[in-house]
Amino acid sequence: SLDLLKHQVEARRFHFVLQDMLECDGTMELNYEDKKNVKIKDMDGHGHLANFVTFMPDSVKKSLIPLKLAGLIRWKGDLRAYEKEESWRWSCDVQVQLDQDEFSYVSSGISSQGIVSGEFRAKGEFPDVESNLKLNAEKLSFQSDWMDFKSGRLELSLKGRRGLLEIRGFSLNIPESRGRIRGREVSVKNLGMKLETGTVDVEKKTLFVPDMEIQTSSSKNL
Repeated sequence: SLDLLKHQVEARRFHFVLQDMLECDGTMELNYEDKKNVKIKDMDGHGHLANFVTFMPDSVKKSLIPLKLAGLIRWKGDLRAYEKEESWRWSCDVQVQLDQDEFSYVSSGISSQGIVSGEFRAKGEFPDVESNLKLNAEKLSFQSDWMDFKSGRLELSLKGRRGLLEIRGFSLNIPESRGRIRGREVSVKNLGMKLETGTVDVEKKTLFVPDMEIQTSSSKNL
C-alpha cells in the first residue's frame, strides 16, 4: 500500500527472486519523510552458498579464494536501515542456518574438506553487532606436509562482537591421524582435543587458549 500523506510504503507480504541465486519472503515498510526508515521483517529465505560470494567486497572475496562452498543457506529475521545525522545506520536480528553443506579449502601446502552444519545469529546495530555461532563439521579431512587425517568430527561454539570472539566450546575427534616428525612417520589413533574457553581476535589474527585437553588411545588427560 502507498500512503502519500504519511510518505509511507508498506508491503504486507513480498516474494523476491533473484535468478537462481536466492529467494526470500517477508514484509517491508518504507518511510521517506524527513527521517527515512526502511524495515524488512519476518524474512524467510534461502540461496546457494557459492552465489553469496558475488555480493561480498573484493577484499573479502580475495581472502576466500582458497575456500569453496556448495549447498544451501537459509535465513530468517529482520533488517532495518534508517537515516540519522545525514548518514545511514543498519541494524539486524538475523538467524542463518547451514545443513549438510560441503566445503573445501586448498592453499599452499594445506587442504581440507568436509560437510558442515550449524547456526549463526547476528543481532544489534552495525558495527556493534553481537554474533553467536554453533558449528558442526563431519567427514572432516586434512592434508599437509606435516599431518594428515580423515573422518574427523569438529564442534565449535563462539560468541562475541566487533571481531573479538569468545570460544564457548571446541572439540575435535579424529579416528586416526598421521604426522611426520624429523622425517619419521608417526600414527596416532583416537585423537581427541577439547577446550572450554578461549579468545579469538579476528583483527589481530590471534588465538588465546588458557587450557586444552588432549587424549589418545594410549594417553589421557594431557
